[in-house]
Amino acid sequence: MTDIFDNTILCRKCNAKMKKAEITKNGFILRAVICQGCNEKIIHPADEQEYNKFINLKNKEFRVKMRIVGNSYTVSIPKEIVSFIREK
Repeated sequence: MTDIFDNTILCRKCNAKMKKAEITKNGFILRAVICQGCNEKIIHPADEQEYNKFINLKNKEFRVKMRIVGNSYTVSIPKEIVSFIREK
């Protein structure tokens, strides 16, 4: 499957060719294209979706269980967090 960012993208405001770049947000590296003329930014849809999933998980409140196994404590990790980590 081809990626939309493999093609030339023109700015809708000033009609100039946009340059590929990487934006860092909360430790996430997001692929983007930036217009040199008007500073318009377009973030890659797949990266933006993944970032939004992270923000939703970060803001969600989880209930965890803490148990004693022998002389150690164990904490259960919710399935949503485990599946998010496995996707990466």
